[in-house]
Formats: sequence, structure tokens, C-alpha cells
Amino acid sequence: MVRLITKVSLIVFILSLTACLDTSNNNLNLHSITIQAIGNLQRFAPFEKVKGQAAIHIKAAKNEYEGFQAIIKANQTTRQIDVSLSPLINQQGQRLSDIKIYRERYINVNTPTPDSPYAAQAWSDILLEKDINKTKQVKPSYQAFPYDLMAGENLPIWVDIYVPANAIAGDYSATLSVLVNGETQAQLPIKLTVWDFTLPKQIPLASSFGTASYRIAEVYGFKRDRTQAKQNRLIRSYYDLLIEHHLAPVDYWDAVPERASNDLPNINEKIAGLGTVTQNLQYYLQQRKLNTYIYTFADAFPFEDSFDKDKLKAQRFLKSYAAWCQQYALNAKCYTNPTLMDEPETAEDYAYIKKWGDFFAELPKQTRKNIDFLITEPPLANSKSLGDIRGIVDTWTPKFYDLWQDVDYKKIGISRQQLTKGDQLWAYTALTLPVDFIEFQQLNPKADILLGNYPFIWQLDYPAINYRLPTWLFHQYGVTGWLYYDTLQIGKQKAADIWHNPASFIMQEQNRELIFNGDGLLIYPGFAEDYGLDAPVPSLRLKWLREAVEDYVYIDLLYQHGQADFARQQIQRIARNFADWQNDPALLMQVREQLGSRLATIITSGSKP
Repeated sequence: MVRLITKVSLIVFILSLTACLDTSNNNLNLHSITIQAIGNLQRFAPFEKVKGQAAIHIKAAKNEYEGFQAIIKANQTTRQIDVSLSPLINQQGQRLSDIKIYRERYINVNTPTPDSPYAAQAWSDILLEKDINKTKQVKPSYQAFPYDLMAGENLPIWVDIYVPANAIAGDYSATLSVLVNGETQAQLPIKLTVWDFTLPKQIPLASSFGTASYRIAEVYGFKRDRTQAKQNRLIRSYYDLLIEHHLAPVDYWDAVPERASNDLPNINEKIAGLGTVTQNLQYYLQQRKLNTYIYTFADAFPFEDSFDKDKLKAQRFLKSYAAWCQQYALNAKCYTNPTLMDEPETAEDYAYIKKWGDFFAELPKQTRKNIDFLITEPPLANSKSLGDIRGIVDTWTPKFYDLWQDVDYKKIGISRQQLTKGDQLWAYTALTLPVDFIEFQQLNPKADILLGNYPFIWQLDYPAINYRLPTWLFHQYGVTGWLYYDTLQIGKQKAADIWHNPASFIMQEQNRELIFNGDGLLIYPGFAEDYGLDAPVPSLRLKWLREAVEDYVYIDLLYQHGQADFARQQIQRIARNFADWQNDPALLMQVREQLGSRLATIITSGSKP
């Protein structure tokens, strides 16, 4: 009897071992490691139960980036986990190899943002690129891979795939592999469908996202000096990261002409480590295909008194700048924000704007034509008490909330009146105080922080779809550009701590401290002493914004091909206006697929379906 039990036990053991060695099951192996695909707007806490898929199928146009997420998990502590993705290959043997893999690093929210629907928790946001700092001395928590995974812990990864413009349309296959000590332990099949249409080289949506050179210098503790090549290249690396995500920086440190000895723009100044000011402008606008260039003037810059004793010099400078910008900008647009004020709201502010209006009015018409006067001000804010600045401002930039009030709630329609007069309309979001949300709930009883139905808010601990949906409605409002005040909203004193605490903006209100997690923070600063090199580190939210821009391009192409009605019908399935939308990432992806499929059909056939 004992021998029989022993034999039975031996058979059970052999069968169990055989099952563990069965590599046909991608999610079962010696280390009991699983990998599951999740939606690119999904987030899971470090030890939260994950419900994903055993394979992933993504779709993209040519000249488009497409990202996806997966989560690795182990039922026992496992050291030295790594990942690899094989080249995507189609039936013709064409390979797509422009692929980047990131480990998503968690960051703890200790105090939730006001009105956040979530309790304090850790969020995946910092994207550590695989092997970027492999040869450097890197602290373990700042390195992507290899990674030591605790039992039951989630290890989220983000994968970027770039589809080149010359790619063959059709299906591509690859495998994402999880390795332990160099041996494959789990695999995730990947399928990419490339649609037969191409996104334009120059994105039609204008932008200005605050990646200011002075802020970068402040964070890294140096004084900007155009003779310092290392510093200049570091600033450029932040610009390049933003550009890779279809966004333009708020300033161009290396492409901004300062005043020369003859009081004209010094367009031939050499920027150490890069090129001349003119060459750098060509790099951004011609090579990188940016469509927005903003030059900030002030009454004391580039002259001491542009309104009075230096007025003629300042106007001569501006005339020369406008001609230079027109020559090298090609299809890009030059803007200026001479007010140096954010959201003017007093009669004094408006009087200052009018002074600039008078300043511009005295310039030749051609000069005024080449430079647009942009301010962060909603047209509906004009009142008799403040004065009227319509006819002075060329590009209005209201908040999502203000635009919703003008068009949808109060139905005043001032923004549309300005559009008919030839003005441009941009839009932006900013931190929303508790009182603002309470007020909005009174205006819109449907407002629900979990379901949507409020103007989009960009905080780390708000639903991810907040970052992606705004661009879906831009055509409806006539919005052709968007703005965000900062992407590195921290000083030197916060630079190290921001990797552990995302409280990027803190303010006092009525004897209480309000914390806005991730506000004005889309890029994390990497430091050589921790990260291995001084470099910008992208966030998960920056990836969502890139996807949002590409969504805008899909819609824009549909409009160009006579499919505006179809686009609007599809968009209304998920969003009606800035305060009437659904927090449903799965539905968003369904609608996006409908937009892409329609584009592929009409562009390939050359006719309307």
C-alpha cells in the first residue's frame, strides 16, 4: 500500500513538472510568471489584481507612434527580470524595428488632489527607458531593467512602436518576452495592423507646452550661458523629447535672437554645441516640422523701454524679426506674447495690452501679418469695466471651462464671433480649485468625477482619459492650438523629491494647503548621480498627450476628405462637449478604430464610401 501511494505521488509529481515545463502556455513557467496586455489608458496599483488579455492587437497609420501596455506578475519573488520585443515582421518580410520599451515606475500620491476620485495610492507614471543608461552607474530604483519583482507585485511596462511613412500596409507580428537571467519565462503575442494612410510630417495642431529653458537651468542648478555646450545640449534634449510627442516648447533657447550691437536681432549668433540661431530655427521648423514659434517681447526686453525712449528701436527690431521668421519658418506660424502676464483680469492689465496694440498698429501691415499676438484670455471675459481688447489680440486662449461656458452653457458665442473675424482660437487647462468644481456641479448636475461630464483636468490622480479626449472636440469649437503652462513645474529644491512625491504645485487657500499632483509636470528630471545621466525622463501622461494629438490628426484628415459628418457622429458616441463626455477608455478605442478604418477606406480607394 505504501509503495502504491509512493508510485502515485511520483506520477503526480512528474505530471506537475511536465505542466510547468510546457512552454505552449505563455503565462505558466518555472517561476510562475504571467504577462497580460492592458489598455493604454488603464492603470493598476502595485498589488492590485489585474484583468488583462493574453495577446494584443493594435492599429496605426503610417508615420504614427502607437503605444501599448502590459503587466508582468510573479507568484514568488523573482530577481533579474528583463523584457525584449522582437522586430515586427509582415508576410513580405518587412521589419519594423523602431521600438522603445519602458518600465513604468510608481510614484506615491500622499495627499490626493482636490476633488480627485481616488484615495492616496501609488500611480505608475515615470517611464524608464530600457538600456538608455545601461553603461552608467545607476541607482536600482532609477534603472529600467533588470528588475527584482516581489511576489504578487505588478510590473507595468509601456512599449512605443513607430510606423515609418514607407511601411507596407497590413499585419505585422512580434513577441514580447519576459526573461529571467536571460531565459524566456513568459511571452505575449503582438499584432500590429498598419492602415494604408499616412499622417502628415507637420502636425496641423499648434501648441505651446511650457518647457522653458530658465526652468531647466533652475532645476539643474546652472545659469544659462550660450557658450556652454553641455548645458545647451541638455536644454535641447528637453525640447527634442517634447517634439517627439508632437508638442512645441514655450521657448527656444537656442533659436531666439537676442539684440545685437546694431540693435537688430542677432540671427547669426553661435550657440555652443549646436548651431547658429538661424540654423537652430531651421532645425525646429524645417527639420523637426514644428508649426509654432513664440517669441516673447516685453516693455523692458529686448530694450529698456520699448514703449517710450526705445520705441523706434524696438519696432525696428520687431520688423526685422518678423522678416527673418517668415523667411525660415516656411509653413510654421510665428507668434508673440508681449504681455508677459497670465490671464489678464483687471482694467490695468487690459490697458497694458492696449499699449501693445498701439505698438503693433504702428508697424507695417506686412510685419503685423507675420506675427500673431497671443494671450491666455477668453473672449467672453471682455466687459465694459475692463475694456475691449478685441481687434488687438490675434489668438485667444481660453480655458476648457471658459470655452464651454461661452459656447455650450451661456451660449454667448463670442469665441465664434472672433473666429469669423479671422482670429485664432487655442485652449488650455489648469489646476481647478475645489470651489471651482463645486460651482461647476451647480451649473451641471451631471458632473461626476468618475464618469466625466466636467471640463478636462490634468492631474496625476484624475482619470487618464482627461489627457486624451480634449483634442477630439477641438474641431467642434474651432480650436487650432493648445497650451499648457509648464512641463517641469519644480525648482532645484524639489527636483530630487519629485521622483517620490508628485506634489508639483502647492498653494494656500483659507488657511489650508492644497496639493495638485502632477500639475505642470509631464517630464521628470534625470540626474547623473541617480539616473546615470542628466536627461529628461518622459511620463505616462506625456504618451497620452501624444496619442491625443494623433487622434486630432485623424479627425482633421476626415474633415479634409469630406467626412466631417461621419467624424462628428462617431465622436458624439463618447463626447458631446467639454462638459459632457464618458470616462470609457474602451469606447474611446472603439471610436478611434472607426475613424482609422474610414480613413484607410477612403484614402486607399480615392473616393467616398
